[in-house]
Amino acid sequence: TRPVALVPIYIGYDKVWEVSSYFKELKGAKKEKESIEGLIKASKILGKSHGKAYLNFGEPLLLHPYADAQLPGWREAFQPGTDTRPQGYSLFVRTLAAENARRINSAAVVNPCGLAATALLASPRGAASEDEIVEQMGHLAWLLKGEPYSEQMVIPDANPRAVLEWAMPISRIVRVPHEWGALVAAADRDAVLLTYNRNTIQHLFAIPSFIANLFRTRARLSEDAIVMGCRALYPFLRTEYFLRWPQEEIEPVVRRWVAVMTNIGLLRREGDDLWRPDVTEPAYSTLAMLGRILGETLERYGMTALLLADEYRNNSGLARDKFEKDCRLLAERMAVLTGREAPEFFDPALFKGYLNTLIGIGLVTVDADSKLVVDARIERIAERSLELLSDESRQTLLQLLSRRQAASAQPAGPASL
Repeated sequence: TRPVALVPIYIGYDKVWEVSSYFKELKGAKKEKESIEGLIKASKILGKSHGKAYLNFGEPLLLHPYADAQLPGWREAFQPGTDTRPQGYSLFVRTLAAENARRINSAAVVNPCGLAATALLASPRGAASEDEIVEQMGHLAWLLKGEPYSEQMVIPDANPRAVLEWAMPISRIVRVPHEWGALVAAADRDAVLLTYNRNTIQHLFAIPSFIANLFRTRARLSEDAIVMGCRALYPFLRTEYFLRWPQEEIEPVVRRWVAVMTNIGLLRREGDDLWRPDVTEPAYSTLAMLGRILGETLERYGMTALLLADEYRNNSGLARDKFEKDCRLLAERMAVLTGREAPEFFDPALFKGYLNTLIGIGLVTVDADSKLVVDARIERIAERSLELLSDESRQTLLQLLSRRQAASAQPAGPASL
């Protein structure tokens, strides 16, 4: 009976104490209980620099008007002295939670460590020349200023070199002197920890990163083709990254991003067509970096689509929990073979969300026996997914699937073999 407002609150850090524990939990370890011993150990951390904490408030969500729009009849159903719930209540709670997450993401603070981590982790092997990283961080900031994600988002005002200088000691980014110009890099373990910082702002670059990926194997594309490609994949990006735009609004968003990317030199327009920069231009390196921001996400999509395409061709019903386990196992194997140290790469929740989206748009259904039924269109989606991957990732993934098929086709041999 009382008016209620949900206030989305974004909390971010330049560096968090518990990030190592966070990654252990993603790998399956149990969360450690709080203890006096842990508190004593934590005192050692207090003498180290952890940068700043960032607090920002998103747009409040008024619960009653939202429920009126999303859950008709809720006022009549919730009567004093009854335990009844209106029809669709569970779905309403999930929808409300997703909307709150989208509003939290809209209030993201682009902190120095997040910006540096995004550029560095999208560089080959997590290393690049210092001048190149500074230039790329500048392009990332220009992208966000050219097409602000929301009114609540906060972008740093400092110049990119000052931002990098601030982030380096906190994020343990090392500078390697060289006669041709200094290099910057993160050691393996520190690179893993940097993924936390990147993940806090990764959603802000989801659309321009996907646009950049469309130019991975093409030098030229029409703007309409770019819009069509983004429209096809947007439901999955929206689910994974809690993006704020409804599906029906994505076309003008994509066209605005194309305009911004053209204005800052990442694309070149000739009539209705867009061209990527020449490989000898610095802008080409930045466009490639921008595309790699979504690299792991697109690999997961490719894995899921290819596994589903296999199931479609084999015409074999598959239980959902078995399929989600196969996705995770494939991702774990891919991570080891490609030297990737990012536990969230094979987070089961991400594959679950992707499958939910496929079910929501009708490409997968669940039959009466709780088996997955795959639509024929999944084969075309699998083909398109492969086009978005790097040559190395595409080859590794196809090899893994080929060996998986061969192994499943062979009869089991003697235990001693």
